[in-house]
Amino acid sequence: RRLPEILQLYGYNTSAIWGETILRFYTGFGDGFSQELHQRSAITEGPVAFEQWLRSGPSEPFFLLMHDLDAHLVLREDEERWAHLLTDPVQGCDARGPDNVYQALLPTLGQAGARDHATSHYHGTLRGYDRVLGDRLEQLERQGLLDNTYVVLLSNHGEDLAEHGGRFDHGRLHDT
Repeated sequence: RRLPEILQLYGYNTSAIWGETILRFYTGFGDGFSQELHQRSAITEGPVAFEQWLRSGPSEPFFLLMHDLDAHLVLREDEERWAHLLTDPVQGCDARGPDNVYQALLPTLGQAGARDHATSHYHGTLRGYDRVLGDRLEQLERQGLLDNTYVVLLSNHGEDLAEHGGRFDHGRLHDT
């Protein structure tokens, strides 16, 4: 049995909000949820899916999984990350993902400039996630659900932001 199915045996309403569906379809991790909603992005479309889930009146107790891969992408819809394009445009900056931004900017900005610029995109994404999480917690509080809610944040990895001479990836381990 999978986690959602086990929780359902104990009376939990289990729901999942999926962004990128790699984890959902290729691993079977998403099997067994009683309700599933799909979004393209936690940062830009997540509020709609989350509000839809709240309007459905989740019965208590509930387990909600929100999954996304936005940290790997560069999304124009996130105004905070793209504001610099209006004031200081850089050709190649609109590539998808930190490594692609880095590679596109390398010829014009050099290694240090490309690294710093791509890293700022990644940090902007993390600020976007922080804002989204804060919004979700406020919504749960307004609905009177926050006091009985555990919030668990998981990540499978961070990004190697070229600190160790490599490219922007997540396939190597380093001492910290």
